[in-house]
Amino acid sequence: MSVGAIWTFDENGQLAPVKSFPQAGVLLVSCLIKPGTTRVEARDRIRSCVREALVEWLGLSLYAITFNSIPGHAPRLIIDGLPEPGFSISHEAGLSLAAVNLQGPVGIDVMQVQDVADWQVVAQDYLGPDVAAGLLSVPEATRPAAFARAWCAREALLKLHGRELAEWGAMERLDGVGVEVDLGGQVGWRGGGTATGEEILPACDVYPVGVSLLTKRPAWPPQIYVHCLNAFASKLA
Repeated sequence: MSVGAIWTFDENGQLAPVKSFPQAGVLLVSCLIKPGTTRVEARDRIRSCVREALVEWLGLSLYAITFNSIPGHAPRLIIDGLPEPGFSISHEAGLSLAAVNLQGPVGIDVMQVQDVADWQVVAQDYLGPDVAAGLLSVPEATRPAAFARAWCAREALLKLHGRELAEWGAMERLDGVGVEVDLGGQVGWRGGGTATGEEILPACDVYPVGVSLLTKRPAWPPQIYVHCLNAFASKLA
């Protein structure tokens, strides 16, 4: 099984030194997107970066990698000679992210930190009462970052399980184990156990994006719950 890796590209396609990811078989790719880039162009760009990373990561030919897209469905990644991996992409202004999991499903989400005028209503309806209460206790200056991270965690959980966004009462508990990752390579476990999607992570007012990535695995821990901090955050501010 390939060692986990983090590949980070800047706006011009320059690759930062490749860093390790704490789980084998998981590839995380990020690329900065220039202002004025269309969504289609951003989609093509992150796929190009994923292709470049996979070629090196797995020692593949360019022609061994195929992306399949059907409107209304999650994108699929096909690699010749391998079982279909988990694949997830997320876009935000200035940044695109992708995750590949050779061992099973994966979900990733990114959101730019910003003030959400009706955050209490949104949190109550979609993140659950515990998260809403936790956000209320966070200092106002750091609440937008805390909200973004909680929202990303929920979206990534839903993507992981192949679910559409729905109000909290319509969704059963979804579990995960927390890992916090800096796209520049700083990795730290938050500890084992179970998260219900209601956990409030420490607020962070330094980074302008919140990111969550989750995977399922057949062995312990059954799911990995990852928060990624962007190494190029200053360029997005």
